[in-house]
Amino acid sequence: MTYHILLFVLVTVLAVAAVMAKGLLASAILLASVSVVASLILFNFSAPWAAVFELSVCAGLITVLFISAVTLVKRHDPASETRTAFHVM
Repeated sequence: MTYHILLFVLVTVLAVAAVMAKGLLASAILLASVSVVASLILFNFSAPWAAVFELSVCAGLITVLFISAVTLVKRHDPASETRTAFHVM
């Protein structure tokens, strides 16, 4: 029983940390860890097919898509803009 409570507390803490994280990459990794702990909970509740689906799709595929999307998005930085010919220092 304490193992179940520990897993539920862990998934709650990881979910809150995923929402409160400052970086998108950290949020994606924390969301993957939430999915891993959720799959452990599903295994404990005798739902192996749901646990395998959660682990493979949510913790695997969706995390890879999130991380690739985060790395493709470029942040707008006004300091790194190219200077035009009319810009005077």
